[in-house]
Amino acid sequence: FGDGSAVATYNLDGNANDLGGAYNGTIVGSGSTVTYPAGKFGNAMYLQGTGSTRMQLGSGISLALQATSFTLNFWVNYIGTGYNSSYFNIATGSGTYTSGDYNQLDIVLGNGNINVAGKRGVYTDANEKFSIGSTSIIGTGFRMGTAVLDATSGDVIFYIDGKEIDRKSGYFVGGLTNSGTPDSDCFIGNHPNTWWNDVQYDQVRIFNRALTPTEITALYNETPPVDVFPKWQLPKAPFADGSTDE
Repeated sequence: FGDGSAVATYNLDGNANDLGGAYNGTIVGSGSTVTYPAGKFGNAMYLQGTGSTRMQLGSGISLALQATSFTLNFWVNYIGTGYNSSYFNIATGSGTYTSGDYNQLDIVLGNGNINVAGKRGVYTDANEKFSIGSTSIIGTGFRMGTAVLDATSGDVIFYIDGKEIDRKSGYFVGGLTNSGTPDSDCFIGNHPNTWWNDVQYDQVRIFNRALTPTEITALYNETPPVDVFPKWQLPKAPFADGSTDE
């Protein structure tokens, strides 16, 4: 959007690099095959088969998203169900997923559905967890999922294909505020506990502010660039005497 709010952009056209270079991803885990077939925009990362394979986001991404509004946006093609869930996961805190003080917001893929989930504080406190907007998307091609965390209001808003599906009001006032930087828990793909699905991910974006509904609609309506002049049809460059290179 030209305002510097894009923290990271992963085109996933054959690698896990951040377009800006600050938060290059790394493929970690094992078991699943990682390929880059045709996607929504160019190519897409395809995780296929059992295992814990995932794209770990770049070092420092957790710290960059603490105590601030942010938006998670991606295109996903949910091809086949596996075991439990796959994630677009952001976490901060001094603990871990299963112990200690820990904050988390993620877009979840499981049982053929997509939803947004979050938690704060001690893992074992069931009252400090939520899940919103579960919607079946398996077998429907590429769909755009967006999760917005507004640190001022505390609201978490879930969009599918540019339309608001559900929200959790007042939950994360101040954002993900716990200290600590658990970058290993900021990832896209299969869970480290070998929870997996067959999924393609494309055009992954992270912003350090709450995008507006109009901006999210603009992302949904974005179209892949068109090659107006394929290489074999490039207009001939004239020489000084007016002739061309034909």
